[in-house]
Amino acid sequence: LGWHLYRDPDTNKIIAYQYGANLNTRAFVAINVDDKKAAAFFTNSESGMSIANQVLSSPDFAPIGNVQAFFKRMPEYP
Repeated sequence: LGWHLYRDPDTNKIIAYQYGANLNTRAFVAINVDDKKAAAFFTNSESGMSIANQVLSSPDFAPIGNVQAFFKRMPEYP
């Protein structure tokens, strides 16, 4: 239930994020504390997060900053 804090080494901005995984559902919420921008990603599938990195990193939709680094830190599916 806790939040994680990540400091982007390129921009020095803080991103708070939370990831959740249950049977057949996944959730991810991130907030760029410095820019006051956020994104939420909820799925009703065990493999739903497989596209989250692509969606949230797209140049057309990247409100919170570089997410690849902390996506790698998230645990795999339980």
